Amino acid sequence: MKDRELLIAVPTANHPKLIMFYLAKTLDAALKHNIDICVYDASSNDETEKIVQKRISQGYHNLKYKKYPENTLLENRCEDIYVNSGYGYVWLCGDGCVLNIDKNIDIVRNEIGKKKDLICFGCFGNASVYADGYKEYTNSVEFCKECFTPSTYFGGVILKGSLVSKDLFDYCRKRYWEHAVPAVYYELFKDGNISATYIHQNFCESSVYKKHSVAQKQRRDIYAFAQLFTETIRKLPDIYNPVKKDLEKALGHTTGMYSWCNLWLMRAEGNLNLKIYIQNRKFLKIASDTKQWLYILIILCPAKVARRIALYLGNFIYDI
Repeated sequence: MKDRELLIAVPTANHPKLIMFYLAKTLDAALKHNIDICVYDASSNDETEKIVQKRISQGYHNLKYKKYPENTLLENRCEDIYVNSGYGYVWLCGDGCVLNIDKNIDIVRNEIGKKKDLICFGCFGNASVYADGYKEYTNSVEFCKECFTPSTYFGGVILKGSLVSKDLFDYCRKRYWEHAVPAVYYELFKDGNISATYIHQNFCESSVYKKHSVAQKQRRDIYAFAQLFTETIRKLPDIYNPVKKDLEKALGHTTGMYSWCNLWLMRAEGNLNLKIYIQNRKFLKIASDTKQWLYILIILCPAKVARRIALYLGNFIYDI
């Protein structure tokens, strides 16, 4: 890659082990291909900074570090990344999503050479129920319909670095709250035009230290995936109105969030109980095809029994 052509941006907070693993897996490949990695850290201590600075002292000049005050919102750090990085392209990535750089560099280089606005990867199950393999888009409504789910993954999107203004991000943060980042992609192209590519590719691996998401830990899985995403979809610009009904169930269809197997896992891990169901049942009807009686059946099952069933179905359960 050319100098400052591609930045892998990794926001993190209090996850030193994830950053240690991430750098161990990606630094050599990134250095070989002249790709910069920057860690955007809002930790409460200096453990992550020490890990990064040690790697920089070992000669990894492509590694950068930026420290924020403790508890700086993820959205604020993402705004800084997109608005102020100064790179040709930005690959925004979660600290538990370890990119396979060697495997994907030729694809990425080719798409950047075409000056695409956005490159989207999907690899989890039916990441896109429409596009399989490789597909180019010039119509943003079609792209939204077919690639909404993979575009929400932290690590699934490479965006041209000059596109996002502070005003746009501030608008998205106020309007879409926690979903400011994926909303930016669709606000950017609300005139209907886009130059994008979707690639169905195992572009990353999960960190061995990544046990659960923030939503899982906070018992917010159903709220985050059913209510928040439904509200976000409905707030998207009017140009996307013809596909919004498709999008409402897209995450459920492509991730298996509301499948029989996963519901037992959520019950076992405390992410599905009567209180959670009552609070979110309106949005579950919108976001899920799962029959409501099935939620009740699983909720009425004692958590210990649900755990055994989840294990029998092949789930790996974390205590959270």
